[in-house]
Amino acid sequence: MQKFTGATPGDMVTLNGATVAKGADVVAHVAARLPGMRFLVVKTVGRVPARMPRNVELIDRTDPRVVYARTRALVMPSTVESYGRAGVEAMLSGIPVLAAPLPGLREALGDAATYIPRDDIDRWVEELRRLSDPDAYAEASAKARAHGAGLDWAGNLREFEATCASLVRPADLEPVGAPPAALHERSPDVVAWIHFGVPYRRAGSETMIHTMMRALKDEGLDVLVVCSEMPEAPPLWDVDGVTYTQLTPPAADAAIRSMRPRILVSHHDFAESSVILSRSIGAKSVVVIHSDFDIAARPLALWPDLCIYNTDWVRRALAPRYLEVDAIPSLVVHPPVIRQSAGPRRRATGSRWST
Repeated sequence: MQKFTGATPGDMVTLNGATVAKGADVVAHVAARLPGMRFLVVKTVGRVPARMPRNVELIDRTDPRVVYARTRALVMPSTVESYGRAGVEAMLSGIPVLAAPLPGLREALGDAATYIPRDDIDRWVEELRRLSDPDAYAEASAKARAHGAGLDWAGNLREFEATCASLVRPADLEPVGAPPAALHERSPDVVAWIHFGVPYRRAGSETMIHTMMRALKDEGLDVLVVCSEMPEAPPLWDVDGVTYTQLTPPAADAAIRSMRPRILVSHHDFAESSVILSRSIGAKSVVVIHSDFDIAARPLALWPDLCIYNTDWVRRALAPRYLEVDAIPSLVVHPPVIRQSAGPRRRATGSRWST
């Protein structure tokens, strides 16, 4: 858990993502109503952003510390969010958050955010104007910091580590099988087979898998992440001591069969293949579910050994539709904030906005 901060509080209203799903259309309307207020929109990779008023600055994705150092308030008028990682990051730095009342955002941000119906442009304008008042801003900032300080990612990850450890019997800890030479003859305890990986992609699902694997590495397990939809990546790379490799799906299948890990973790496109593969090599299967979409729940029909849900609301939303939800052992692990080092953010003492 880390505060993404700069030397001074920023003076911009920030939106992380330039798509309608993230609320770019709402921001365009709000910015047009507040010509004296400055807005910052972080572009979405691979998407052409919509036209914005002149008081909106569009930037490419960059170091989150740079973004939050320029931010006075974060807006999240999203149509869908399984969690609200950007909001949590902002709150850790004392940045007030205005958000649509989605279940994932409520679970992430609790009572510390101001919730506004997505299409109520008048309310978004009203609340941003309210935060121009120094006292109102100081109160919202303090509430945000308190919420961020109360979140326990370490405890969340400890429960995940303990559960993964319980999946393997002591006898399973003896080395089994011979890994490919391309992976330096390693026989990892835990392999994650996924599509994308950090640092090339840093969406919530990639960050969550990385943090979980890093936690297992920190507990002394040998871990490896296999990415099968990243031809632009090198054959091998390392992030925070976690080894990554880029292999095509057939090569990944062959490599995992050769390495015979004790635990096989996956999500999204490779979850079903991973559960089937884990059974064929005698490994335990862990599936991470990031949304309540039916496509995300398909692996449940294969009965993995453990399901990790990124929020409690996702688990509750799937339970009425899938009887397996209550039968398969599960945990809720919130997407953690990436650890980075940054300097302290000075508390705002007055209004820096005009409307």
